[in-house]
Amino acid sequence: MASKEGSGSSEEMELEEALRKGELLASELEQEATPGKGICGTSQWAAAKEFSRRSTSKVDEEGLEVAVCRHGILLKALNMFRGEIFAYPLFLQKELASANIKWGGRNQHGAGTTIGEEVEQVNSFLSRTAICTKYMSKAARTDMLTVQVMGWNNRKFLNLDKTLAQRYIKTIQRINDESDNLESLRTELEVDDNMLQQWVTDVQQCADSDSNKRRHRIRRKVWEEKKGLSAAIADYNDLVADDSEKLPPADVLFQKENHVWPWECHGTGSVDLYTKKRVFDKVMLLQRLREEKGILVREVKQHWGYLQNVTTALQELSMQVSDDLKSHSSSLKLSEGALQGLLCVLRRRLHELGFHQDAIRSTYVRALGQDASLLQDSLEEEDALSSTDDSTDDGEEKLSI
Repeated sequence: MASKEGSGSSEEMELEEALRKGELLASELEQEATPGKGICGTSQWAAAKEFSRRSTSKVDEEGLEVAVCRHGILLKALNMFRGEIFAYPLFLQKELASANIKWGGRNQHGAGTTIGEEVEQVNSFLSRTAICTKYMSKAARTDMLTVQVMGWNNRKFLNLDKTLAQRYIKTIQRINDESDNLESLRTELEVDDNMLQQWVTDVQQCADSDSNKRRHRIRRKVWEEKKGLSAAIADYNDLVADDSEKLPPADVLFQKENHVWPWECHGTGSVDLYTKKRVFDKVMLLQRLREEKGILVREVKQHWGYLQNVTTALQELSMQVSDDLKSHSSSLKLSEGALQGLLCVLRRRLHELGFHQDAIRSTYVRALGQDASLLQDSLEEEDALSSTDDSTDDGEEKLSI
């Protein structure tokens, strides 16, 4: 996204400072990095490189790097001036999270079943603004992106109850399905739970013993073996006249799920690593699903608690304004007309929030089922507080009239 020079702002200074830190971090990584694209097998990618030169196109900002929570709400962003280098997401991660992540995705303890594509959803939405923001000044571009982000986050917040409820229902169904799948696999392999747990431990120990240098040696050996296999397949196919007897390319052979290089890990006993990995994946998925259930219940309680706190704060402010009107003195330094207007706004906001809470309560009770009892105490307290406030508001209205 391009921009012309415009007036500075505190947000721009923060983004430039973030960029400066990111570039310094990138320069530190560049000292130990090997030039070129990342390679994994036959694949190459240019994103998330450890360093990158500025684009030759006449643009100031080449894009945005965003950090998004698991609910799709945008938390933080910075401008990219050197493409998608690894320093940008690393900087955002250090700004928002202090935990060290050892495993990835489904194998990370406490991760639940977060989709992992929330950032791409935000990128897809914000990319629409690139049509006009690339012709804007720096200040106008910042304002446009800010308005778009605020609208996106507001829609996500208003639909948060539906999102959590849908995730909970799907998670419960998947827990039942994956429990049956794991039991079927255990029956198929004719092993007990202790043996399954031992296989999970074997796979974890195999991964712990891995290192960057070891992976480099393995990849080099894979490349050499694959090159030799491709040459042998080509020689064989040249000698075979019948096409039906010719061998497929090496890439096709490697697409089989049960292909395991013998030097990658040494398993114990007569069970190969592929079988243990099948069990490991099933166990990890079931653990993540059960974690997701607990995470969703906690998030529902936190969401409801937040709404209660907002309601309490509005009620306290409304009572303060009513007291000021009755005493003909304003602690907020406002005139009587301004206090009456503020009181009307607060009561309307409380009325709208009450309808919103009723809809959210109905959604959560239907989705959580038996687990809705965890919220029952909070719901009963909220009902009692609402009835008390209603009677107080009636009295206040009579006095103000």
